[in-house]
Amino acid sequence: MKRPISKLPQGWVFTVCAAALSVATMSATTAHADSVTMNMSQRLAALPPSIGPAHLMIDVLAKQVVDDYIQLPTIASDDDVEAGVVYAVSQSKLGQDDKITGLERAARVADAKLLKAIEAVIAALKSGKLKTGTAGTVDGNTSDFSVPSVNVGGGSSNYSGN
Repeated sequence: MKRPISKLPQGWVFTVCAAALSVATMSATTAHADSVTMNMSQRLAALPPSIGPAHLMIDVLAKQVVDDYIQLPTIASDDDVEAGVVYAVSQSKLGQDDKITGLERAARVADAKLLKAIEAVIAALKSGKLKTGTAGTVDGNTSDFSVPSVNVGGGSSNYSGN
């Protein structure tokens, strides 16, 4: 025997609607780990290895850029993708030319969204405007990126309790 909705326990309809919304949201924000982006990772692995003294680190940088991108939610903004590429580059111990080579390697398998971010980072590296480490947070007026720069301000705290 079916009960009419009016006879169901209080809050039941809300719970069912919230659960449906949660499932819909989860599917819209899952990581890029679908067949297209997994294929990106496989295509990168299939490329011939880089040549030169820093070839292993160049390949690691390219893999890091692609892997980080795959982990982003599908609704990630262009700014989020750019930030991921900048972070991977800033963590690399490679010289500028080798960083560019690693990014160009990742660009060979990138989709349009990742390619746009890689091109912006390469342009910033070539122009000398990409600052890494703590230097990247100081000068907010020398960036080619669409992401607003972060400027660190001063302040004071009184921890003495007075």
